[in-house]
Amino acid sequence: MDQDIKDSIAADTPEKAFALLSSVTQDPVFTVRDDLYEFSLLLDAVKLRRKQKTNSRFRLVDSGALSLTQVEWLAAEGADVYTSDEAGKNVQELESIQNACMKGNTLLAYLHSAALENDEAPSLGLAGLKSLGASGVYIYLSNKDSERNLSDVIFLADLCQRAQSHLVYFHHKELDAALFELGQAGAWLHISDKNIKSPDEMPLLTDIIRSARASGTNVIIHVEKGTEFLLLEDLQKAGAVLIFKSALIDFRSPLRPLEEKTKKQKLDADAYYLYPIFL
Repeated sequence: MDQDIKDSIAADTPEKAFALLSSVTQDPVFTVRDDLYEFSLLLDAVKLRRKQKTNSRFRLVDSGALSLTQVEWLAAEGADVYTSDEAGKNVQELESIQNACMKGNTLLAYLHSAALENDEAPSLGLAGLKSLGASGVYIYLSNKDSERNLSDVIFLADLCQRAQSHLVYFHHKELDAALFELGQAGAWLHISDKNIKSPDEMPLLTDIIRSARASGTNVIIHVEKGTEFLLLEDLQKAGAVLIFKSALIDFRSPLRPLEEKTKKQKLDADAYYLYPIFL
């Protein structure tokens, strides 16, 4: 370990410093929340990571514990920043972090849970998200708790794609033909098999998968209800990524062969917010 790093962590708890710096050099994707360590130790960890793991990722979860300057510093040194509307940052602050990410060749991921109609702080509205999308921020949206106008989401996805990032959309309603356009616009799409009401919807879903794959992204099917094997197999053959609810799978499950194939598919870490779960 470099002497300057050794010296700078002396003021921190030795056990915490050792645990952090040991983990950061071992895990291929390292994720840490901003309120778990002092800024100086986080900065040392990012620098150490960049020196030793050039192709790996350091993901900082922004809860608002650090100052804007500190978050920018970590981003410029090599930390991907994962933030959300709950952290309460406005458009200007987020764009400032994005500028630091561009300098550090990192990314800013922004999860938005509130309604899009409100442009007042602390929530960003549609205009704010458009600005972020155009600047290259990765935007994550769900319609689980807030209704989404898919025309607006398609527009945002297109802005992100043009800025060489992506919009990731978690769909919790019935299938909609507009999801085909959303796939064309370069969005990653998360869909639960609970929303596949009939085998008659399979052609539409297959078309959505193909539209996303043609734009360089994909559809992630969350298998939660145990859909018929042949239908899931068809979706997998179309190129979709299947993620199985753990309770559905054991060594006797007929879905086991599909799960084994899924393990061989590489899912881009940008295709989900922190973890491949269904938000």
